[in-house]
Amino acid sequence: MNIDIRLSLTSLVCLIPSSQPQTSGTAITNLTHIDEVSGVRDNQTVVFDGDTIVSISPSDAAPTAATVIDGTDKFLIPGLWDFHVHFTFEERLPAAMPALFLSYGVTSVRDTGGLMENVRPVVERIRAEGSIAPRVFYAGPLLDGADVVYDGQS
Repeated sequence: MNIDIRLSLTSLVCLIPSSQPQTSGTAITNLTHIDEVSGVRDNQTVVFDGDTIVSISPSDAAPTAATVIDGTDKFLIPGLWDFHVHFTFEERLPAAMPALFLSYGVTSVRDTGGLMENVRPVVERIRAEGSIAPRVFYAGPLLDGADVVYDGQS
């Protein structure tokens, strides 16, 4: 079974330690965890339920999750951010952008500006319940100087 771990986990920020055995959810064993604090941690098991990480621990003990996936030669990294996005710069891209971001491990984005009447509907679609997309934030309308770089028309 080939699984893209980045699409299954929204962020390591959700890490919640658990003292009780997990009998639901999914465990990915034997993976390499790139820990943002401690660096590379080999032979780890991550257990998640939905989009919440329940635990990350050494793969010494067999996990009790409902589904177990062998993560040998796979890596788990924290979700990445893209802080400079323009969802409405090119009319054809907003529908494809959420999946593209997730496929590269980008789990959160910030739209840095555009015409609000165009940006708001895109953000609402991305934030809609059931949408498979990164978390999205937006800064507001694009502010420009005396020499207008982007007038919102093209």
